[in-house]
Amino acid sequence: MVGLIVREILDHAESLGQEARDAIVIAALKASLNATTPSGPDARQLLQQLERIPSQSGVSLREFREAIQQLLSQATATPDSRRSNDAFLRYLVVVAA
Repeated sequence: MVGLIVREILDHAESLGQEARDAIVIAALKASLNATTPSGPDARQLLQQLERIPSQSGVSLREFREAIQQLLSQATATPDSRRSNDAFLRYLVVVAA
């Protein structure tokens, strides 16, 4: 499940190019858990992509939400003052390799 979510995040980041930032990913992950809509257009677009995952065959909403929570915990584990703008995205690239 985490792999499906990571793939969507990385695909979205690739489409944004240099503008891809952790803040976009974190906003989309938080919005997914809280059933809200992020204010930024890039985060909204990522959220829409992520929300299609639970509708895939063999994917439960519970597993999806648990994977989102896990990724959000990893994304926010480092205090903002010590995190670069794309440290979490770089971490996901390594995990996905």
